[in-house]
Amino acid sequence: MPCLQATHGRGPWTGWTVTAQSDSGEREAVWFPHEDRDLFETLVQTAGAVVVLLDTECRIRVFNAYAEQITGYAAAEVLGQSWIELFIPDAHQAEVWHVWKDVVLGQDLHWGHENPIRCKDGSERWIAWNGSRLTDGAGRTTAVLSVGTDITGRRLDRELLLEQQERLRALDTQLILTEQRERRELAARLHDEVGQGLALAKIRLGQLEHGQGSFSELRRQLDEVIRQVRSLTAELSPMVLFQVGLEAALDSLCQELGGACDTSFEVRERGEPAPLTDELKILLYRGAREAIHNAVRHGGATRCEVELCWAPDELAITVQDDGKGMVEDRPHAPASGSSTWWSG
Repeated sequence: MPCLQATHGRGPWTGWTVTAQSDSGEREAVWFPHEDRDLFETLVQTAGAVVVLLDTECRIRVFNAYAEQITGYAAAEVLGQSWIELFIPDAHQAEVWHVWKDVVLGQDLHWGHENPIRCKDGSERWIAWNGSRLTDGAGRTTAVLSVGTDITGRRLDRELLLEQQERLRALDTQLILTEQRERRELAARLHDEVGQGLALAKIRLGQLEHGQGSFSELRRQLDEVIRQVRSLTAELSPMVLFQVGLEAALDSLCQELGGACDTSFEVRERGEPAPLTDELKILLYRGAREAIHNAVRHGGATRCEVELCWAPDELAITVQDDGKGMVEDRPHAPASGSSTWWSG
């Protein structure tokens, strides 16, 4: 059990030492330059941080009230025990032993480290440590004083941020693949629909020059080309998306697709819509459009439901259909059946 005793030097009394008796019966002492014993004890016990004093064998000599609160252990339960064996999770013990040896044998008087500790109830808390190597008059290490700050919440926030970044990278990859596929499909439609329509209009114009054909046929052909161009433009970036909103744009898309296939659509919105940037509107529209197209073109769906669910600072778009699901030769396409796009 550690205690505080006065230290007398050549001059007047100068401070206090923490002394503890080792298992071999030898007494170890560490000097703290405080003018008042009660003040020192009060500072340690009322500190809003974990304060631990470890001897050169990493045994616990001081364990303050905050350490008790964080770990669930009473000081009487841990004093004299190995800090690493009692508190450090197995997966981190080798790392902490390495740090400990560097501290005790090193030349630096101060050090810093982060590691988890194991609490009495089995839970873990992450602690950021700042420590000082205490020495005797000959410069030999006598103890290590460690002050730790609980950073568990910060670590969780960091892990959550990394998880979100990973999700964004995966989404970015999926969007790149989707964009490349859209470009190929757009090129094919421009060639098969618009290109051929214009070629046919040119032929009919040539017929008119030779007194054949009729202007009404040419007009109908040009009207069809105009309709195809408008359809492609609306799919890529419909004006209603920016003028009215995301729900209206998806509803317009579904109406147009419903008129050209045997799939019935239902678009509904729940919650209070919030403002979206143009970039986010385009991102969400393209994602939902991809899922809708998969349901119709590749899933063979006869019914497709699109739901926009608004919550504070969050929007989920769910596309649900009765199609046959993921197509094997399109591994990167979102599956038919149920696809959800999130914005938070």
